[in-house]
Amino acid sequence: MTTTSRRPSRTGRFLIGAAMLMPLAAACAPPGADDGGAGGGAQGPGVEYGADDKAYAEALKDMDPVTLDVGGLTTGPKDPSSKAVKDWADRVEERSGGKFTFRLDYSGAKVPLDDMAAALKQGRVDIGMYIPAYQPESFPVANGVGSLALAGQGTPVSGRMATFATVGEIGLNTPEVLAEAEKQGIHPLMPLYVPAHDTKLMCAGEGPYVSKTQLNGTTARISAAHQGGVLKTIGASPVSMTFPELFQGLQRGAVDCAVNSVSSFTSGGFDQLIKSMSVGSEPGADFGETPSSYGISKKTWESLPLAGQQLIYDSMVDLAELQLASGWASQAEAATNMRKRDVKVTEYDADVTKAFLDFRKSFAAGVTKDLEKAGVKDANTISGQFDTLGEEWWSEITGPLGYSKDYTWADLDTQVAKEKPEARPLVEAFYDKAMKQHRPE
Repeated sequence: MTTTSRRPSRTGRFLIGAAMLMPLAAACAPPGADDGGAGGGAQGPGVEYGADDKAYAEALKDMDPVTLDVGGLTTGPKDPSSKAVKDWADRVEERSGGKFTFRLDYSGAKVPLDDMAAALKQGRVDIGMYIPAYQPESFPVANGVGSLALAGQGTPVSGRMATFATVGEIGLNTPEVLAEAEKQGIHPLMPLYVPAHDTKLMCAGEGPYVSKTQLNGTTARISAAHQGGVLKTIGASPVSMTFPELFQGLQRGAVDCAVNSVSSFTSGGFDQLIKSMSVGSEPGADFGETPSSYGISKKTWESLPLAGQQLIYDSMVDLAELQLASGWASQAEAATNMRKRDVKVTEYDADVTKAFLDFRKSFAAGVTKDLEKAGVKDANTISGQFDTLGEEWWSEITGPLGYSKDYTWADLDTQVAKEKPEARPLVEAFYDKAMKQHRPE
């Protein structure tokens, strides 16, 4: 559908800025305006959620076929995360009766991730992932709320799902986050999206690096501004370094450690260098994720018939399901390679755990003040929601939904092979609780 020419990709990378480090003076649209809950007057017949493929195809039979450009992919077609997006696109195409087709921009070859928000606004890309923290001046509220996502259970299956659901629900339930995206020309589909939640401290030395004494004098690469504050609190020194520079940085000793994703342990070649990994044992006592967002260009969204909007919106649970599962595959592969290379996985000592929790408390207080200045309603309750909803989702996931509490990073490969976890029950529960009220009707 996007046929306009694209400007050349920029090669620069942005260091993610935390909300308390960037003023939230930029005004967002009034709460409730364009909150993403309506179809915006879309025409044509609608389809009930949960309807079969034939119902969508029938409702879309009079729609002209369109090709949507998908951006925000940071890896090539063989990577599990990108394959998940391709599988999602194939599902939507099939359900639409072939009315939708998709062009995927692998590895950001045409539009890099830091340009995605602008590309969606301008219609150069139709749909995909963008990072509010890359443009904090344009997304001060999403950046601020998202930076509070330092909490969460640290387990690699149930914990990841609980964090995904918690952050996603808060994003959908914060009107200012939705209105802010609309103001930027993006219709939010998943306004705060965390399917990974696997950022850990990995070190080239054998360690362990789990106490303040052991971390003292250690340097570590960071990928987000707030991570620098965390590192200083636990005794280490942060170093700003882009992902492409990281392998050589570790190899040459420019940094001792990296705050990095477990999913990239093997694909990034870090299995050749890393000898130890430190993990938190309590909720909030580890490095949190910087949420991304999934959105569709308002120009594209408003051109679609109602059933087309409903299909795209409903399919977000398919995308989440596929990306959660792809993460388990990458992380299980990392666990296998860690065992082969005798990488030591150790939990933080009590002094470091306390430092994590103390930092999170003071950081949240600063962000809350900034959100209040930006006019966010009930800003003082948002930080607490990460704890409250996190506990609720953890109880739901490890209770009625039947997922185990006992997955560990070191043995994830054998546990996943044995248990064969599926994300479908979780994403269905998430849709019913958080997404259904915003469905276009």
